[in-house]
Amino acid sequence: WVVYISPNDELVFEVNGDGTKLKSTDNTIVRYPFGAYFGKWTHISTVFDGTSNTCYLYINGIQVAAAINSTYPTSYLRPTDEKQQSKVPLQIGSCNGLSDNKSLFQNFKGQMDEIRIWTRVLTPTEILCQKDKELNGNEAGLLVYYRCNETAGVINLCDATGKGYVGEM
Repeated sequence: WVVYISPNDELVFEVNGDGTKLKSTDNTIVRYPFGAYFGKWTHISTVFDGTSNTCYLYINGIQVAAAINSTYPTSYLRPTDEKQQSKVPLQIGSCNGLSDNKSLFQNFKGQMDEIRIWTRVLTPTEILCQKDKELNGNEAGLLVYYRCNETAGVINLCDATGKGYVGEM
């Protein structure tokens, strides 16, 4: 799975299941125009529901787009655990490790805060109610939680869940 801003200034959430290697043909891709949000703090949430094979985009707590690939439905996401996915480590703010085409994939130019990865589908109400809230870190299904409160010059992000997923900036 990958979340990025396309050269057309679209926010894109793209997932791929196992087995096929048809590039974007077998991916579930949801897009939404994003240029109007540049230069502003914006809450972005992406949700993948394996039960319905649907990808959702939320901006500032409101669902703005959804997509299903009925020809090649995806029912689960590959794990983010480095022990299981050592060939493709989780990258936040860059997906250069996934492609050598630097014209398509570049580093994110902006600021990030409150980065969360969940192992369950959040409801629209949870997304809206939690978008401006700092969590405890022990919420059910919260896999990784970077509050991004480290002091200047610190290059390691602390995982507030206590699971030890230290991030490196």
